[in-house]
Amino acid sequence: MRVLYSGALNDVTGYGADGFGLCQSLIRWGCDVYVQPTNVHPPLPAPISALLTKAIPDHVDLALTHRCPQELAFPALSAPRTTATVSLAWSMWEYASLDNVDHISSNNCEHQPRVTDRLSSGLATYDALLAYDEVSHGALSPYHRDTRILQGGVDTPPRWERDWFGSPFRFLMLGALHNRKNPMAVVNAFKELRDAGELADAELILKTVVPGFAPQLQDWCPGLTVITEVWTPQRVDRLMSSCHALLAPSRGEGKNIPAVRFAASGGAVAATAVGGHNQWLSSEIGWPLRFAWRDSVDGRGAEVDHGHLREVMVALYRDLGEARRRAESAAAALPAMMGWERVLERLAAILGGTERPLAGSRGAEVAALMASARRGRPESTPQGQNQDRGQNLGHTPGATNAPR
Repeated sequence: MRVLYSGALNDVTGYGADGFGLCQSLIRWGCDVYVQPTNVHPPLPAPISALLTKAIPDHVDLALTHRCPQELAFPALSAPRTTATVSLAWSMWEYASLDNVDHISSNNCEHQPRVTDRLSSGLATYDALLAYDEVSHGALSPYHRDTRILQGGVDTPPRWERDWFGSPFRFLMLGALHNRKNPMAVVNAFKELRDAGELADAELILKTVVPGFAPQLQDWCPGLTVITEVWTPQRVDRLMSSCHALLAPSRGEGKNIPAVRFAASGGAVAATAVGGHNQWLSSEIGWPLRFAWRDSVDGRGAEVDHGHLREVMVALYRDLGEARRRAESAAAALPAMMGWERVLERLAAILGGTERPLAGSRGAEVAALMASARRGRPESTPQGQNQDRGQNLGHTPGATNAPR
């Protein structure tokens, strides 16, 4: 089965990382993959590098365009002129509205002055649209006749053993910590709690590559460490494995790869209960944070309930047994929920759905080709994972509460 991927290929943006994961999973599935990259940023995994020199055929079975909404007005197959049995656009949106995107967005994507001016005609070139979550679905569905929710996947890491009862307890924020990620909500909460005598031996680490977090911030907030150097993925993973809780009070997320990876590795995650977070986060495997909608120059976003954020930070710090219990439940559940292999299974299911197949009979034809490409290969079940969201995650045997 021939599949063409059109989108970013890099390890510095969410879309680029999704490009890596999607293409490599399609290869493992058994598909013959071709790429038409919109952005390439080394280093590239060897399987991805090999794709860059493959000549794109005149016809493919499935074309997957994976871009932010600002770019969806551009046809996926403009050059070379390749036809596809089914052409799908796959996108996310990290705020609740497309109406006021009239500036350089936080995604650093090429864009039109107003997305809605061209989005409808651009989406008409696709057979169907896949939206990551209910926020992106609500924003994009008015512009296409067939829009479905299908969350993107994550290359989940192995579980890392953590010393839950040693000191210090480490909170972490990780990634491009710009305004949408709302890092100052965490910094302010951490300082307020420290000043009030809470979190006495806790640390807060901000690992980012975004300039603007001055060293003086550390002087103002004891216990805070700011890291802005570019690190290798391996070094970032070592940092993640040394931390206990990741905080993500984002104003909007399509998925949040760092948070999913952290939770899948056996760490505790507290995140705003909105958008892509809601596709995988629940109170059984993490700490959903309350929020209220607020308007800003970036669009209508979810502003975290600052009181609830402080409550959750104290709960994580004091009740290590519960923190570990939910973290271990997340490590057991998330690879089956968010692994790319499972996402492709869901794509094949909706392509060939009996009630309402995506892209009609041609979608069913592509689903059959996907099944054929996979035929003869053993079913891939991530180690230790056999539960999807909504099933009973249970309690981790032996977990105990150890209040601080």
